[in-house]
Amino acid sequence: MVLSEWQKGWLESAIDGEGTVTASRRISAQYRWGEYYQPIVNVGNTNRDYVECAFMICGGKGRIYPHDQKNNHRIWFEYRFPASVIRRMLPQLSLIIKEEQRKLVLELLEIQIGHNTGNKLTFVETMRMRGIYEKIKSLNHPESKKEQNEE
Repeated sequence: MVLSEWQKGWLESAIDGEGTVTASRRISAQYRWGEYYQPIVNVGNTNRDYVECAFMICGGKGRIYPHDQKNNHRIWFEYRFPASVIRRMLPQLSLIIKEEQRKLVLELLEIQIGHNTGNKLTFVETMRMRGIYEKIKSLNHPESKKEQNEE
């Protein structure tokens, strides 16, 4: 997936303005060290056409999820980029607001390369992924870190 300049620009502004760059933590005994970290990139908006544009730029891979917001009676749409799209798309982008998160997600992906073929993550790699996850979390929610420091 090679993006044109306008596709890059559109995705960069959509992700920086209406998107999320983060990671989720999965805890389960099925993972060698009890935990695993999954990169997440998404774009969400109440305008379905806007979200569909991201979907189409990414080759129509994945799915658009509708979310019912009961408090304001509007439906919010979210396109969660599949991992295969994140791996090919994210290195081509340059964000402004979420650039540090983008770099950290790429670092997370770097650790995962080779482990999708059945190789097990080492303890050191798992702990490195945990550190990346915590850093992304603190960047996305700086107020929670500030509150913890004040206590």
